Amino acid sequence: MHARKQHFESQLNGCPLLPTIEPGEADWETLLPVCEAAGLTCIEVLLRHAGSLALLTRLKGLTTLAIGAGTVTNVEQCEEAIQAGADFIVSPGLSKPLVRTAQGESVPILPGVATPTEIMAALDLGLMTCKFFPARAMGGTERLKAFAGPFPQMRFIPTGGIAETDFRNYLALPNVAAAGGGFILPPAMLKSGNANALQAHLGRLLGRRGTA
Repeated sequence: MHARKQHFESQLNGCPLLPTIEPGEADWETLLPVCEAAGLTCIEVLLRHAGSLALLTRLKGLTTLAIGAGTVTNVEQCEEAIQAGADFIVSPGLSKPLVRTAQGESVPILPGVATPTEIMAALDLGLMTCKFFPARAMGGTERLKAFAGPFPQMRFIPTGGIAETDFRNYLALPNVAAAGGGFILPPAMLKSGNANALQAHLGRLLGRRGTA
């Protein structure tokens, strides 16, 4: 395994939550240390706005957390994200050119899958961890349970419709590596800059993996 991929896998294994964020008002110099102390290991910056790549680069200069680019839908975006310093790439769907671009740069990629055909295609590309998206709309935990039998080697990171009220149901599944979403670092909480509130929130989320 390439050292960069191995390092990312280690970071991903270190925390069962993958927060997604977008550009907005936030005192990251104050809040990132709170994220680190709470146990977060990765943050995904969604490339949905003009300032997303700038935010990715800024965070890279402030933390040892793995900072990745999400909502990457084409090769050009992937190349731009890698040039901006992305530690990993997340895509809502499975695209062979996109996967090959990231692999060619030795950058880990988590493409979105939701069907057996897509999972088989991901395995053919050498991928062992994929995003499950949109999780809630595609059947949630019941669908993931159904995937466990035919695809025991595949691990999933479900995102899409997951909330603080149900994320532990996903984490209880043996084929789930982590759960992702905006509920982990809520925009309103980031905007407030209240480090104590964020610390308490992350403490609740990371207190333990639940059971289903």
